[in-house]
Amino acid sequence: MSDMMVYAEEDAPTTVLKEDTWKLLIVDDDKDIHEITKLALKDLKFKDKYLSFESAYSAEEAISKLNQNPQFAIVLLDIGMETSDAGLGVANFIRQQLHDNLTRIIIRTGQPGDVPEKEIIDNYDINDYKSKTELTIEKLFTAIRTAIAQYHQINELAHLNVELEERIKEALLIQKKQQEALFLQDRTVQMGELLNMLAHQWRQPLARISAVTTQLKFSLALGEINTEEFNKQIDGIEKYTHELSETIEEFRTVYEPTKLSENTPVCALLEKSVSIINSSFKEKNIIIDIICDEDEKGFFTSTALYQVLLSLLRNSQEAFLEVDIEEPRISISTQREEGLLQICIQDNAGGIKEEYLSKVFDPYFSTKSNKNGHGLGLYMSKSIIEQNCNGKIEVENKNDGCLFTISLPNK
Repeated sequence: MSDMMVYAEEDAPTTVLKEDTWKLLIVDDDKDIHEITKLALKDLKFKDKYLSFESAYSAEEAISKLNQNPQFAIVLLDIGMETSDAGLGVANFIRQQLHDNLTRIIIRTGQPGDVPEKEIIDNYDINDYKSKTELTIEKLFTAIRTAIAQYHQINELAHLNVELEERIKEALLIQKKQQEALFLQDRTVQMGELLNMLAHQWRQPLARISAVTTQLKFSLALGEINTEEFNKQIDGIEKYTHELSETIEEFRTVYEPTKLSENTPVCALLEKSVSIINSSFKEKNIIIDIICDEDEKGFFTSTALYQVLLSLLRNSQEAFLEVDIEEPRISISTQREEGLLQICIQDNAGGIKEEYLSKVFDPYFSTKSNKNGHGLGLYMSKSIIEQNCNGKIEVENKNDGCLFTISLPNK
């Protein structure tokens, strides 16, 4: 090893702040090796930082130093110390105990034949393997500089990954807030539309109650009322007020948070959704057919599905306003496909232009020529099905109209 005794020039800095250095741990039971290594590498500089050295003369001491300060850029490690393979225990400690895959480990051994090089590199995640007899100052300098460059690049990449993760978290948080704002906006619009439907639902019962009370007053004024007729009319009023109460309850439950139910009859959900808006559909002569197996069970949050079904039904209703259809009809059916529960909503309103099909679920996209569409209904329906129900929703043109298919998992 005589060529290792060619020392570096003495004008290299002798005192450098450790936080501004690349930390190198020398692990070897030969004190001369430590001194030679420090002298050979003291002028090595990379990215305006010099090396700082720590020495350990046994595997036990090395592990102690690694426990106290695990932030070493490089560990220059001899294999044979207390035992013939003591250094491998240090390598294993770094990778397995400290879970440190960043520190570069360079084996420097005087007995390279004791343990095969390939076996050591493969089994202990070693970055370089050198024999002391072949390791000249020049080769040592090159090996250490290469290891520092690798450490720097991996460290920079790790920092970039952390920064990228933080940016992704921030972006996801912003996206979540935007999603919540869109949901609130759509919910507000939907509630307004439902209230308008409620007014339609109430109009006929209120008119009947008004007609009955007027007739009772008139009969009373003429003295022509009898007990049987009076009771009949009162029963009619009770019937109409019961209808009003049921309508209010239906609208209330649509927006009341409910717990996840594994035994929710999907047919009942479909019928209830239709009953809420059926009055306004009848006024426009739109027929709604429900084809559903009464034994079918749904596995989803009822409230979430109500909102989606109402949104899709309103979407078809608005489509009929754009065209002149002799018999406007909406068919709602259920089926099982590859273990999924599918709810199919088909209308005959002429369908969607092919160039629009891929955009209908985009936020603020609307095909309404009257500009009344707010462009959030289908977007929010897709979000609810995917996020709340763990399902998917698809659209296609079929049978002179538009077919929406909701697929829900069968848990």
